[in-house]
Amino acid sequence: MSKKFGAWTGILDGLLDDALKQQGVANDLFKKYQDMAAEKGYDIFKPDGDSKSGLSAGIQSSITEDTGSLVASYCNGIRGDVSVQTHDYWPRLLDDALPQMNVIAQSQLDTQRQIAENTLRNAVAAEAIQVSTAKLVELNDQMGRSWRRIAERNWGYS
Repeated sequence: MSKKFGAWTGILDGLLDDALKQQGVANDLFKKYQDMAAEKGYDIFKPDGDSKSGLSAGIQSSITEDTGSLVASYCNGIRGDVSVQTHDYWPRLLDDALPQMNVIAQSQLDTQRQIAENTLRNAVAAEAIQVSTAKLVELNDQMGRSWRRIAERNWGYS
C-alpha cells in the first residue's frame, strides 16, 4: 500500500513540477485568450482591479466550469483512493491488530481476576485476624478476672 501511495505521490510531484515549469507559457496563453475575448466583445475574465479580495475573489474570478469539473474529478479520485486504502485497512486491522488487542485484553482480564482473588483472600484473612484478636482480648479479660478473684479470696498462696 505504501508503494502505491509513493507512486501516486511521485506522479503528482512530477505533474506539479511540470506545471510550475510551464507557468510562463500558461500566463502568456491566459493573456492571449483574454485579449482575444476582449477583441470579440466578451469579458470572460474579471479585471485585476476588482474590489473583491482573498480566496473567494480568486475562485469567482478565474475558475471556469472545466476547471471546476477537473477539481471535482481530482477530489473524486482522491476519495476513491482513500476508499480503496480504507478497504485494505479493515482486513489488516481485523487479521493482524485485533488478535493482538485480544491477547492484551485477555491478559488484562486475567490480571484483574488475580487482583480480585488476592483482594478477597486478604479481606477474609483480615476478618479472621479480627475474630482471633477479639477472642484473645476476651481470653485476656477472663484471665484478668480469674487472677483478681484469686487475689480477693486469698486461697492461701501467699
